[in-house]
Amino acid sequence: MSKIAFISFNTGGTLGHTTLLSKLAMNLINEHEVYILSDHDFSINSAVRNPRVTWEKFPQEITVNSNGGRISYRSSERFLKYCSTRNIDYVIYSTFFDSKLVKELDKNKVKNIYVSYPLRDAYSELFFLRKHNDIFNHVIILRDLYDNKYPESVKRTNPLLLPHQKQESNSQKILLTCGGGGRPSSVRFLQLMKDYVPAIKRISDVEITLIRGPNNKEIEIDDVMVLESTSNMQRYIDEAKVVISEAGYFTTHELISRSKPSILIPGERRIDNQELRAIKYEERGLGFCVMPSEDIELLVSKTFHLLTDQERYRQIQANCQTYYSQYKPEENIENILRGLIR
Repeated sequence: MSKIAFISFNTGGTLGHTTLLSKLAMNLINEHEVYILSDHDFSINSAVRNPRVTWEKFPQEITVNSNGGRISYRSSERFLKYCSTRNIDYVIYSTFFDSKLVKELDKNKVKNIYVSYPLRDAYSELFFLRKHNDIFNHVIILRDLYDNKYPESVKRTNPLLLPHQKQESNSQKILLTCGGGGRPSSVRFLQLMKDYVPAIKRISDVEITLIRGPNNKEIEIDDVMVLESTSNMQRYIDEAKVVISEAGYFTTHELISRSKPSILIPGERRIDNQELRAIKYEERGLGFCVMPSEDIELLVSKTFHLLTDQERYRQIQANCQTYYSQYKPEENIENILRGLIR
């Protein structure tokens, strides 16, 4: 049995990173002891409740020198001490990393594994130009709706897809979510929703739930149930007829996994190309996309289309299932990690 620490900081506390950490932890706890170390309290929104998983929250700090996922984190010494006192064998990083911490852990014979979705093109190129990949024992990049070029040494895995489950919903419910609400673009998303809700309610009698994220306070929209967050996102997705969301990597693939026709509104991210992901999502027939700068009536029109055109709705569900079924289970990230951790 090995001791494994997931280090996740600078993620904004998004629900997507919660999904990643929870999924990997659940697949490792039968054979290993797992620690999840973060500057956000991911345990609140995680369904993982197991004594062999230890959640530790570290201070939230402004990070500097963010380039290609590399950051300088002032509490790295605390991470190093924590890993040393608990005899951690493997450290797995989620997108962001402090190179000094990685190198110090390596000196202590700790194996370092980097896991990320594809970074925005320039940041992906910079990651390898600066040879950040060389400081890790292994680099794992999840596949996406679009792709970048990577050196042969990089391990590619399937997208983070939950067990496929096609859910039929005859309700007139709409779910609005901006993930964890940890990024500035979520403020713009929520403002768009304030304009969208009265517009869609003028033409359709729908029930709307909004998951605002823990970092967006005191938002109220008439006749909308507003939740800060949830540890059971799948239930809200399944109950909804239509989901409107930012185009984060993990949320997008969770929607595909649930065969849920949705509309993606990409948020602005320095290192995550949500715009391109949203465009490819619509191009592949998995749902629709609307740019934040486009007219709100386009969003209303696409929503009404999904609510009323059952033939198109079923075709989108079939496209999601086709996309999901192309991937072989042995290339899932949890199986790749099992082969690297002893």
